[in-house]
Amino acid sequence: MELLVIARFRFKLGLGLFCFLALQAHAEGIIDFQPFVRAGMMYDDNLFRFSSKAQANAAGFSTLSDTVKTLDAGAQLNLRLSRQMVRATASISDNQHNRYGFLDNTAKSYGITWDWRLGNSVYGDLSTSLNQSVAGFNDTEIVLRNLRTVKRQRASINWNVLSTWTLYGLTEKSDLENDELAFQPLDREDDSYELGTRYTTTSGTQVGLFYRYLKSDYVSRSGSTALIFGRENDQKQVGMNLAWVPTLKTRVTGQISTIRFQREDALQDDFNGLSQRWNLDYAWSGKTSFGFTAYRELASVDDLLSTYVLFKGASANADWRMTSKLSLNASYGIGEREFLGGSSIFFSPLAREDSTKRFGFNVAYTPTDHALLQLRFVDEDRDSNLANFAYQFQSIQLVGQYNF
Repeated sequence: MELLVIARFRFKLGLGLFCFLALQAHAEGIIDFQPFVRAGMMYDDNLFRFSSKAQANAAGFSTLSDTVKTLDAGAQLNLRLSRQMVRATASISDNQHNRYGFLDNTAKSYGITWDWRLGNSVYGDLSTSLNQSVAGFNDTEIVLRNLRTVKRQRASINWNVLSTWTLYGLTEKSDLENDELAFQPLDREDDSYELGTRYTTTSGTQVGLFYRYLKSDYVSRSGSTALIFGRENDQKQVGMNLAWVPTLKTRVTGQISTIRFQREDALQDDFNGLSQRWNLDYAWSGKTSFGFTAYRELASVDDLLSTYVLFKGASANADWRMTSKLSLNASYGIGEREFLGGSSIFFSPLAREDSTKRFGFNVAYTPTDHALLQLRFVDEDRDSNLANFAYQFQSIQLVGQYNF
């Protein structure tokens, strides 16, 4: 009886607190709840990214293509209390394959972020999120329904020491887990920390310096896999950020840094080198804009036993708002990937380099303020020194969304 009384008291207390916060938010006029539904259909002419029809037949698949139907539902909540903002999102997606039904799945995603502020000079954010979906087939020859879960937590703090100077720090933790036993050697836990400073001029130009440390732990690696590729590694990065607005129509942003990457107790080599990314955005008119990007970056790959990959490439994109309801975006990119120390799915590493060309466009139509229709097309061609990892595919997707 006593436990029941306590439970009722806690329920009433929680309900009262929720009502108080809701009334407070309504009183301040800042509460926004936006549910949505979305439906789509996609056709892909090489779903499993086979290099040839012969490779598909050898794997037991007579047809490369498939059609996928999706039905999504979700919501976004924005709640402001005084100078604090809480943002929450949640969505669920049902994916049904016309031919390869063993891939049918229900994906989910949710997260919450608190944008906090103390006074006029100190602010930051706290966030946590989870995304769960079936992994793709761009980098693996093994056709399995591998459900992948990615969890992330982040915290940051910024301090405006002067009107032009800001000091900041942030930490982020992520956890990647694979449902299929065959892919669990790819499970990874990342912990990163970053400290830096930014200087902003009255014209909007911004220059920053930063130091970043990243430690990765492949928690399920053991035996020869751990010996060859390593179970742990760390990455130290020192660099500079730049944001420059030379004209009212032009914006240049970039980051350049040195990276020192080290594996612990592994046969693979370490890496020391330069990483950089540069972006140029140009607003040609009120309806048309262009963007250009060039990069050379070190990044992880989630589907192979190559700890890190060096990405090099460039891309261009254009946006054209044809009318108040109709817009077009088109992009083209070329890139190269160099697998540091080689790559493998389960066995000994193989020296590997890829080159990719990708073209895509997206047509968006908004018949009303709440409705959106999109037509997306992608054409990608990848060449590799390992023949089985080359592929070519085209996909087209039609998506409709309604925001309540």
